Amino acid sequence: MKITPPWQGWIDRREAEKARKEEERRRREEKRKREERQGTIILVSIIVLGLIIAGIGALFEDDKPAEPATAAIAATATTAATAATATAAPTDTQVEATTPAPSAAVTTSPPPPKKRIDLVCSSDAEETTTTTFTAPAGAKGRYDFREVWKAEQYDCDLSAVNGTPQVAVTPTTSLQKKAMKAAEYADPDISSLFDLCAQANPADVYLSDAFTMSEDQVAELTGALMLCPSHPFAGKWRKAMKKSEQENSSDSGGGEDAVKNVHPGAFCSPEGARGYTSAGTLMKCSYKSGDNRARWRRA
Repeated sequence: MKITPPWQGWIDRREAEKARKEEERRRREEKRKREERQGTIILVSIIVLGLIIAGIGALFEDDKPAEPATAAIAATATTAATAATATAAPTDTQVEATTPAPSAAVTTSPPPPKKRIDLVCSSDAEETTTTTFTAPAGAKGRYDFREVWKAEQYDCDLSAVNGTPQVAVTPTTSLQKKAMKAAEYADPDISSLFDLCAQANPADVYLSDAFTMSEDQVAELTGALMLCPSHPFAGKWRKAMKKSEQENSSDSGGGEDAVKNVHPGAFCSPEGARGYTSAGTLMKCSYKSGDNRARWRRA
């Protein structure tokens, strides 16, 4: 018969407690190692994720904004082989897909010059169609009418100065003042001289051998040619002016005879007077809105 010492129970409890603590220590150690492994996996995943996002961003940053973070995370939840493929050099198909298409060429018209006059012109006496032309400012108060000369307009009316709508022009330079004096204008408005400078239609009545200018028309054309001496008709106009002056000086009724061959759009007086063009069209000397002088218009 085995006799158990009275202290044996205490020793057994101590051994059991020791074994329990050892088991707890072992479990904690395993848990710590497991958490370390998980932390390492998470860290590696984050690094791989960052590399993948950087690679995707480099491919598409020229075409479109980067995908949202949640979509990027979902796209990278694949195997290590898929991640390696994603960071590899793009294929020909990928390069073609990500190359931006060339943008269409955009052409813009140059802004109009700040110093200019605008003229509304028509290519026929009936004024069935009108076009606005711009004449840039030149030296000494002259303007460049080459654009409107090329269009061979029949009748023109000044509509704006330096972009501001107006129909009258007060002379400011010494040349403009001399031109106004040569035109024998009573009012300080030389817009009509610019109108004449702009007109360059081959059907211009001043070019007709059968037409005789009045003294007022000769004076007005003299002032206009001071502002546009390089006009395409300058030489022919000067010859016509000289012929008209000779005819007017030899015929006391020359001024009245001019009514028989009036030029549509030309200045006239008195208001209400009637005349005929070289083609036999009845015309009337009248005003319209914006005119500072009467012009010949179809009756």
